[in-house]
Amino acid sequence: GARLVTTARQTPTWLITAPGHAPAALAPYRDAGVEVLTVPRAETGLDPAAALQALAQRGVTRVFAEGGASLAAALLRAGLVQRIMWFHAPAALGAEAMPAIAPLGLTHLAEMPRYRLVATHALGQDVLSEYEGAA
Repeated sequence: GARLVTTARQTPTWLITAPGHAPAALAPYRDAGVEVLTVPRAETGLDPAAALQALAQRGVTRVFAEGGASLAAALLRAGLVQRIMWFHAPAALGAEAMPAIAPLGLTHLAEMPRYRLVATHALGQDVLSEYEGAA
């Protein structure tokens, strides 16, 4: 996190966290120019809708969420993903790999978030597939 905050005074940088942190734990971020945003907790992690609302109040209209399987699942469960940009390689890792999306807790297939493929781009050997939310 240290390199991320080195430009916080030149480029707006926000740290979104839950309530309850000791002020001393957040002081280094604030001292570096990071704006600390506190949002409620959800069942697992932070409330994703509250986090995006806090960013929207600061003029953010698009988010590139590259935070791992748990963040991806939280955003999908909350119905907050409009577009998926999926980079994939011509290789298969199998069950040994880290999942791209954590469990969604679906009980019926009808609950599954659905998207439609809108574009693909070859990037050397890799492929970028773009999906938009299916209406």
